[in-house]
Amino acid sequence: MTLIHAGMAHRVSAASWADILHELNVCNYDLHLLEYLQAIVREKQQPNRMGVQGKTYTPFSSFEDKNAYAGFYPSCWYINSIYMDYMEHIQPVLDQCMATLTGTVIKWDHSFKLSKLLTKMDGVAIFIALFTLVNEKEQIRYQAFTPTKSLSHLHVGLEKFSESLTLHGHPPTKLGYTDNVASDTGTFIKYIPALGKDVEIVDTDEHPELDTMVLPPDVTVVVCKTEAEIQSVCDAILERMLEEPAVLHVGFDMEWDFNAERSGGSNATALIQIALSNIVYLLRICFLKKLPEALKIIITNTRVVKIGCSVGGDLAKLARDFSDLTLSLQPKRRFDGVMELEALAKAKNVVSRETASLSAITAAALHLHLLKEM
Repeated sequence: MTLIHAGMAHRVSAASWADILHELNVCNYDLHLLEYLQAIVREKQQPNRMGVQGKTYTPFSSFEDKNAYAGFYPSCWYINSIYMDYMEHIQPVLDQCMATLTGTVIKWDHSFKLSKLLTKMDGVAIFIALFTLVNEKEQIRYQAFTPTKSLSHLHVGLEKFSESLTLHGHPPTKLGYTDNVASDTGTFIKYIPALGKDVEIVDTDEHPELDTMVLPPDVTVVVCKTEAEIQSVCDAILERMLEEPAVLHVGFDMEWDFNAERSGGSNATALIQIALSNIVYLLRICFLKKLPEALKIIITNTRVVKIGCSVGGDLAKLARDFSDLTLSLQPKRRFDGVMELEALAKAKNVVSRETASLSAITAAALHLHLLKEM
C-alpha cells in the first residue's frame, strides 16, 4: 500500500497500477513455469536407476486455472477502492501533520483543472475550483474544493489555519501572495488578523480621485455562449451596416487566461467583446474550433472599424488561435479597419505618449475613473 500511495502521489493511476501488477504476476507465473520445466529436464538427464520407462509429467496449469495455479491480479476498481479506504483511514493523521506546518509566508490561488474531472450531478458540476494555500516551503497548508470562486466558502478553514499556528507555537503569518489582492485582502485580514498588522494600504488605481465610470442605464450586455448565438448576433451587427462607403464603428476587445506553463504565456482566446452604441456583445469563443463566418467578416472587413487599445495585437493573436482566420487574410496577412485608441489620443493631444493605458485615456478625455476590475 505504501508503494501504491507513493505512485499515486506521482500521477500513477489505479489503472496503471493494475497493469503493473498484472505484468508482475504474469512474470512470476512464467518464472514458476520455467522452474517446473527445468526440473523435468534435470530429472530426465539423470540415470534411470529405477528402470521406469516413459514417465509422463503433468502439464503446468495455465495462469487463469482456478483449480491449479489460480493466478490473480487486482483490477483498477479494486485498487482505487482500497486506496480510497486507506486515505480515509489515514486522513486524520495527514490533517494533523498538515496542521503542524509553518505558515510564515503564504500564497494562495484557485485552480480549475482538477475540478473538471470530478463527477457531475445531472450534468452540473458540484465543485468548480480547487483552492490551495501553501507556505514558504511550498508545502500545502490548506486545500479545499469550492462550488464557486468566492472566498466565503473558506472562512472556517482560514480560521483553523490561523489557530493551528498559535497552537503549535509557530510565528504568525507575515506575508501573503495572491494575484487578486483587491478582492482577497478583506477576507484574509479578517480571518488571519496578523496579515493586517502594520500594513499601509496603497491605492494602485491611476485616478481614484475621479468619479468611477459606469455603463449608461440604456446599454444592454448580451452574453453569447453557443456558436448559433454568436452567429446570430454577428449577423445582427452586419445588418447595421449602411450602404458603401459608410462604415460601422464598434468597440473591440479580447480576453484570455495567462498560462506560465505554455509557450508564449497565454491560452487560446476565451472572450471577444464587441460594443455598439447601446449594446455590448460578449462572445464566448473558448469552445469553438473555427470562427463563424459572420464573425470573420466583422474582423476582416475594412468597413467595420474596430476601436480599442492594441486591437491590432489582439487580432494577430486571434489569427494565431484560429488558422481559418489566418487563411482568410491571404495574401495580405494583416488587418485593416482598425483604430488604435492610444495613437488617436496621442494625435489629438489628449495624452502625451502613445503607450498610455485605457484608464489614462479615459481620465484625460472623459474625466472619469475606469476600474479594470469592472
